[in-house]
Amino acid sequence: MKTLAFGIGNPLRGDDGVGARAALALAAEGFAARAVIQPLPEHALELASVDRVVFLDAALDSPPGVVRVRRVSPKREATDPHALDVASVLGLCEALEGRAPEAFLVGVGVADLRFGEVLSPAVEAALPELIARARGLLGGGGRGRRIATRALWVVAVALLAWLVLEIGVRAYLEGPLEVDFYGSIPREAVREKQDLHGLVVAAGPRFAHLGFIADPERETYTIERRLDDGSHREIGTTRFGSFVVREAGTYRVRIDPRAGGEARFLGPVEAIPLEAEAPVLAPRIAGPWRPLVRPSIAGDYVNDHTIYRDATGRWRLLGITARGEGDYSAEVRFAAGVAQAFPPDSMMRETDPVADFGEIAWAPHVIEAKGGFRLFWSPHRLMAMTSSDGIAWRDPRVVMSAPASPFFRDAMVHEVAPGQWLLYATARGRYFSRVDLYQSFDLEGWQYIGPALDAGFGSERNSILSSMESPALLEVRGRYYLAITYNNDSGVLAPLLLPFRIWLDRASYNDTLVFESDHPYAFGTYRGASATPNLVARLAAHAAEWVHVSERDEWYVTTAGWPFVATLTSGEVAVAPLRFEPVVVPHRD
Repeated sequence: MKTLAFGIGNPLRGDDGVGARAALALAAEGFAARAVIQPLPEHALELASVDRVVFLDAALDSPPGVVRVRRVSPKREATDPHALDVASVLGLCEALEGRAPEAFLVGVGVADLRFGEVLSPAVEAALPELIARARGLLGGGGRGRRIATRALWVVAVALLAWLVLEIGVRAYLEGPLEVDFYGSIPREAVREKQDLHGLVVAAGPRFAHLGFIADPERETYTIERRLDDGSHREIGTTRFGSFVVREAGTYRVRIDPRAGGEARFLGPVEAIPLEAEAPVLAPRIAGPWRPLVRPSIAGDYVNDHTIYRDATGRWRLLGITARGEGDYSAEVRFAAGVAQAFPPDSMMRETDPVADFGEIAWAPHVIEAKGGFRLFWSPHRLMAMTSSDGIAWRDPRVVMSAPASPFFRDAMVHEVAPGQWLLYATARGRYFSRVDLYQSFDLEGWQYIGPALDAGFGSERNSILSSMESPALLEVRGRYYLAITYNNDSGVLAPLLLPFRIWLDRASYNDTLVFESDHPYAFGTYRGASATPNLVARLAAHAAEWVHVSERDEWYVTTAGWPFVATLTSGEVAVAPLRFEPVVVPHRD
């Protein structure tokens, strides 16, 4: 039922304004209301749109402060065409529209009608009763407002509870985590390493990169390019030891102490971007999945894994494992498999587990470097071992005691140039997920140089734990591709349910995104599939490993994961052929 509170009276004539005061009070409670000095003919049309009207007015025929209610019926005769009483305005409404609303007049006896804005004591005392009697007649409007108000309170309390829970979970999960830019190269060692490595160049199609050891808390860095006359021109600044240039030339880094003092320089070096075509390609799964390895000795499943060739040419796999359907707290060793060819005709043969040290060991990654092999793993710090043949591992050690941002894990290492390596790792900013990038010139000292891939508004998932997992860098025909497993829903619910092996959106577990860039140092900001031009592929895979068989120029992709949530596998690692197709992306400077 649609109702209207209709206050009548002049607020400047003492008690005559009581009707207007009551109407305004009801409006504040959410009722439809209006206040007028005198009913007029045009008000008849307004009354036709409601089912019930409650007039509020001063009563001259009642003792001061006494509230009375009476029903009002339409009256067709009007003595004044310019001003009407309430019955006449109802009558005009009925004459014009064929109907008039149900009407009541709630009046209060008045005592003082002299000029002034203050009600007499008797009428002031009766005002709450006047409002209450009108409220009872108006019924649903105010009740709806009260329901809406209560609903808003419920929403507000729920949001507050969510905020408290969000802060609590973040504090509980992040509190024990240590972050430190100098967690691999201590402050006192920076100057020595800076002088040792100097300014290092890595070049590729259309780019060259200047890399160096940085001390951002104590120094600022300006990149300068030498001009033909021998002078230098500033072309940019950087906080960390990384800067990408597009033009060939001679460059140096000017180092200014934040505390003041004489500047010094790294370089000069010649930086020459390569002249080569680098077409944009998109990976596509080109065949069915088939089992690659199924563990039984070390555990019941494989999650994040690495595939490489050992010194004898055999193919090897190391991967996260544990007993059961997926228990991250029990993943303390790596399942291992070996095959003569890749992919093998049947499955890899399982061998003894690796890195069984009794503490959590996630996301192994093996590279061949410096005449041997390096095995890296995480979480929350970077561990490493060394091997001469990629089979027997020795010298387990911590190479990064604390990363630059929380939830560091899933480290992947790529040699971008001789003597220069990049490390991509899962991370999280203040709210959004991201992939962090570190660099090293000796595989032992690592420094953060910025986000390789960021997320922003429009991105679908930003878990407290980070949603950009298992980063992997591919270099295909001079172009670079960063692949991530994009799972872990936003908010606090996902990490709270995970210990109970509950995953609300199982399809999201196998969501792999692939981004392209013309250099390996930055892949932009992900703002959702429709607003990220360099997103070139979305594949159904989890913790994908990208394998290139160079002698046949063939590519393969793998998938794995916890059996309780994975939909493509049930504990095993599976492999499928991969092809790259040309795609067109919008031009980006």
